[in-house]
Amino acid sequence: MPDAAPMRIVVVEDDPGVRQLLVTDLELEGHQVLAFTDGAAGLAAVDEHAPDAVVCDVMMPAMSGWDVVRTLRADPRHARLPVVLLTARDAPDDVRHGYEAGASLVLGKPYDAGKLHEVLTALVGMQP
Repeated sequence: MPDAAPMRIVVVEDDPGVRQLLVTDLELEGHQVLAFTDGAAGLAAVDEHAPDAVVCDVMMPAMSGWDVVRTLRADPRHARLPVVLLTARDAPDDVRHGYEAGASLVLGKPYDAGKLHEVLTALVGMQP
């Protein structure tokens, strides 16, 4: 099976260590990664750079990942953009909340880099 095509991925994560780990993991898979520390900057990047997917933390100051995905889903240009929410809050109600907000997938932290890559490849590959 050939390698998946490189993707442009917007990462939104307020924790510097986790953000750098995400960037490194995704870049090692050959993807272009644009990383941001807050939801508003991530949303602006989606408008400006038209990424293939978004990976977003849930618990962030000012704007949660749930708010980010709701905002994306409310905009017809981004309504089908694959969005993976990463969260340390992986209780069933928190996961359900992520899906209700419109997440394509909710993954718990710590995440598995290989699984994240596989999921992103599958989600982007399903886009028309």
